[in-house]
Order: sequence, then structure tokens, then C-alpha cells
Amino acid sequence: MSAIHMDIYLVMSLDGIVALDPDHDISGYSSREDREFFLESLKAYDSMLMGKSCYVRDAHPGIRRIILTHNPPEDDNPQNYYLSGSARDIYEQMVSMGCRKTALLGGPSTCLEFLREGLVDGLYLSVEPVTLGAGMRLFTDQALVTRWTLARIKQLNDQGSLVLHYEKAGQ
Repeated sequence: MSAIHMDIYLVMSLDGIVALDPDHDISGYSSREDREFFLESLKAYDSMLMGKSCYVRDAHPGIRRIILTHNPPEDDNPQNYYLSGSARDIYEQMVSMGCRKTALLGGPSTCLEFLREGLVDGLYLSVEPVTLGAGMRLFTDQALVTRWTLARIKQLNDQGSLVLHYEKAGQ
């Protein structure tokens, strides 16, 4: 089985909140510069993997949009693919589809599943200068130890929006 390079992209508040609830991310609190960074970054990927609540409509043409759902809608968009199953099953289906480099945009539980299986190579954590106090934390409350090395910090604006890029330790 050939490997897929998979990077997680998440936006979070200073206090580690990535979603207000399972159906609402924190995009209303993220900066325009972060959105521009994210969309520009997607040009380096042949696919993006996301939960249906994380759907990205304005990615570049040609990128596969792999949406995780147990109930796929009728859809005639040739860029959209609907998959379900375990993280390992989805990964294997993506390999058979020819995916080579994937941006994972799922919520905390989706990201945790792929991290637990050791399928994630990099993390791009956008930190926005806002505190929210309540909501869904970065990787939920389940135990999982993984090691990462800071590869780069990019300041996006004068307000202090940052992108922290980590690579899996030992790569």
C-alpha cells in the first residue's frame, strides 16, 4: 500500500477551542488572513478530507473533496466523494483512489481517529487571538500521546493570528 501524506488543518482560539459545538466550527472568529493562508495552502494537495460540517466550497478546482458521512446526499459534483468507515478504512479507500497528499479538515474526533492510527504527518494549527471559554477542545478529552517537532511559525497579521506548523517527530 502506498502512503498518503496527510496534514491536519485546524483553527483554534487561544484557549484551545476548535468548535463551538459539533455542528459549528469557529470560522466566525478566524481572520481573513488565515482563510487566505488556508486556501493558498490547499493548492499543494490533491485531496481534502472533511466531515460534512467542515465542507470547503471555495477550494481550487480539481481537488478531490472527500466528505465523511454515513448518509451521502445525491450529488453530481465530480469533485465530491462520500466515504464512511474507520480511519484505516477511509485511508485505504483514498489510496485506491490515487490520493497522494491530503489536507484533513475534520473536527476534533475525526482528527483524533487519524492521529490514533498514526496516519497524520503534519499539523497546521492556526491560533486566533480570541478566547471562547466553552466549546470543543482541540483533541477532545481522550488520552493520546504523539510527538511533534515545530517546523515553522508564521504570523498572519498585526493582531497576532499565528500558524504553528508541526511535523511528526522523527520524520
